[in-house]
Amino acid sequence: MMQEKQTYEELAGLKQCLEEHRTDDLESYARSHVPYLLYHYDRANDKYDEAMKKLYAIIYKLGDETARNHIEEIGILADNKFKGNEEIQNFK
Repeated sequence: MMQEKQTYEELAGLKQCLEEHRTDDLESYARSHVPYLLYHYDRANDKYDEAMKKLYAIIYKLGDETARNHIEEIGILADNKFKGNEEIQNFK
């Protein structure tokens, strides 16, 4: 019973993260149509990048060995850009 509840909560957390990512994706898409805003100085793109990293951290935690190996290979969790983000660090 405890495992079932934990799995449901983990799935709900992943779903919420995906919904947040969708919002961040739409914001960065809208920003991409403004030619004078540079990518590396844009908060919408930072939010998108942070959401992607959070998604990979959740998948790393919940996934199997193959998923974890792939995530380690691409190095997204080793990226120091969001080193101070406690939420992402908790998934590692």
